Amino acid sequence: MEVNNISIIIPCYNESENLTEIINKCQLITHNNNDLNIEFVLVDNGSTDNSLEILTKKKYSNIKIVHINKNIGYGNGIIHGLKGASNSILSWTHADLQTDISDIISGLKFINNDFTLIKGKRIKRSFFPKILSLGMSMYTYLVLGIWVNEINTQPKIFKKTFFEDVVDNAPLDFSLDLYFCINALKKGNVIEFPVYFKKRIFGEAKGGGGSISQRFKIIKRTIKFINEYKL
Repeated sequence: MEVNNISIIIPCYNESENLTEIINKCQLITHNNNDLNIEFVLVDNGSTDNSLEILTKKKYSNIKIVHINKNIGYGNGIIHGLKGASNSILSWTHADLQTDISDIISGLKFINNDFTLIKGKRIKRSFFPKILSLGMSMYTYLVLGIWVNEINTQPKIFKKTFFEDVVDNAPLDFSLDLYFCINALKKGNVIEFPVYFKKRIFGEAKGGGGSISQRFKIIKRTIKFINEYKL
């Protein structure tokens, strides 16, 4: 079955402290789901620490490594990983382990057509992040007339046919999440399922879970993307 073949992309930027746990988690997921053909694509997205050394230290039959020399954006790392994936179902999640990689396996059952996007919906979020997410959803609706709930929640799961249809104009930064959601809603549908969001154990947050200034930097860029998309 098509849904039994999935590639999971995990972009990694200076995540050396998390990589051993990520690799162990990938191996455990494979062991616990031997009825699935699971490929993991770990993307070293221009890391300046020893991430690449850790990723290439040992080879695994179900883990593919993609190396990017220079980090030019979160979306660029994901796009490279998706292009290097082999299977008919594609997905991505973050390397911070704040959302469980195994959530992707739980979300597979919701795939129903070529333009369905499956995404997580965070449970028990704190007040401030919830308000920021709501604000971005409202702005997207006011400008584009499309309601997107919790834009940046992971994982994202979809068929390769959907990716091939939208990849040419995909942004190379954190706007990628919104771009995929908008296109899924225009062409098909978005289905959410509950996920828990844990605290980061190692390393520093690079995106919406980072500092206040980092959060607002991403919000500013997302607003710019929404306005450009309307044009």
